[in-house]
Amino acid sequence: MLTKIRIFFVNQFGFSRKESNGVLILIMVIILTWFIPRFFTPKPSMSHANEDEMLLREWYEEVNSSLITKRTALQRKKFPFDPNTATIDELRALGFKENVAKRIVNYRKAGGLFASKIDLRKIYGVDPDLLNSLENYILIKTVQEHKSIEPVNESLKPEKKFVKIDLNLADTVELKKIYGVGSVLSNRIVRFREKLGGFYHFDQLGEVYHLSDTLLPKFEARYFVGGQVELLNINSATEYQFRSHPYISSNLAMAIVNYRERHGSFDSLPGLMNIEILSDSVFQKVKPYLTISAE
Repeated sequence: MLTKIRIFFVNQFGFSRKESNGVLILIMVIILTWFIPRFFTPKPSMSHANEDEMLLREWYEEVNSSLITKRTALQRKKFPFDPNTATIDELRALGFKENVAKRIVNYRKAGGLFASKIDLRKIYGVDPDLLNSLENYILIKTVQEHKSIEPVNESLKPEKKFVKIDLNLADTVELKKIYGVGSVLSNRIVRFREKLGGFYHFDQLGEVYHLSDTLLPKFEARYFVGGQVELLNINSATEYQFRSHPYISSNLAMAIVNYRERHGSFDSLPGLMNIEILSDSVFQKVKPYLTISAE
């Protein structure tokens, strides 16, 4: 067979014997190269397919579990409660996160009082959706009634009489007078305060890294939050100025500037809510730092 093929190349193309042999070898290599992969290609491993399927199922269950947790929090058995007297366990049973429930109780222990339902929104971390679902169950007694029944917490009374200091003016030396606040924590408080442009509520201290909620009553007993915070003019601030604020992300900063360039100056602060990525919770947090007035 090979001899006949070699003779064919010699007669037809004038190849020499050596050239004919080279052509035959080349043809066999091409044929083998084409056939071998079809016989030896491994079949896809079922183990990899099963592994991918398991990962996909785990991801689905995780997302589904998160949605169920959120839905369960809003569908818990509701009951009437007074935020001025409810315990941490009662607040948690209603759907409040544990750290938020502790903030509510600490706020009361420090002398704070909820005069209306809307006052609960002042507590940092409260879920607006949860408050909306509990609106008909919030029963607040008059301030006078609470003053007559609220027990005095002796442990929170200052041992020495002193004049309270504005928290926005306290330096690191002053802050370290609070038991539990050292050099590192006092510096974090000052840096965070400078980035914010000043505190407008004590609960903002809870956003300082590693500052325990148990310290908040001590701050409220020694300081007060007063004066004006530094304001950002939403009609003139640059994208860099916006994103430098802890409550404004880079995407939101860009969106505010782009919206302003397309639609012109804002007529009011609520006009910011026309920006789709701005949530109500973020707006309420950053609102005290915003203005439309000329500097």
